[in-house]
Amino acid sequence: MAEDEFAHIQRKRDDRFGRDVAILLPGDYCASREPMVMYTMLGSCVSACIRDPLLGIGGMNHFLLPEPSQPPCDTDGGPLSRYGQYAMEHLIEWLLRHGGSQDRLEVKLFGGARLHDKMSDVGRRNIEWILEFCAQSHLKPVISDLGRSHARGIYYFTKSGRVLLRRVRSDSEGDRHNREDKRHDA
Repeated sequence: MAEDEFAHIQRKRDDRFGRDVAILLPGDYCASREPMVMYTMLGSCVSACIRDPLLGIGGMNHFLLPEPSQPPCDTDGGPLSRYGQYAMEHLIEWLLRHGGSQDRLEVKLFGGARLHDKMSDVGRRNIEWILEFCAQSHLKPVISDLGRSHARGIYYFTKSGRVLLRRVRSDSEGDRHNREDKRHDA
């Protein structure tokens, strides 16, 4: 079961996994000392799945933008974790506070798509930011699926580090459908 500090995260029973799945929305992060499955859907947003494999603790975040354009003075506009800067710091701090070790952290990165050619490339900015953050923090992603022009649904298994990835693409009529499932095992 997830920690009380994550009680606000929606959970839904998924019989494929025989357990509840925590559903992360933009601006959420969640972590657990117990085995847990987490899910999110990404477009231009980015998620980092991070765990300490020795302890089997892990978590996931889902951020919309790299950093606020100006320092926030309050959180009335929404959670600070919608920004990569805070989402990464919060998740890593939680893992370290619960016994994780910075040098053992396993990082997997997903998202950063460019879904519309006519809009600014927020996904690219998110990718550049997260890769720079990892480099500066001495974190080496073991797996990443970043960029391109499709949305992604990801399931993350905190104890094993396993990720199930589903790419969602638009066809020529604009209907969305699933094209590919892919497993990322560490």
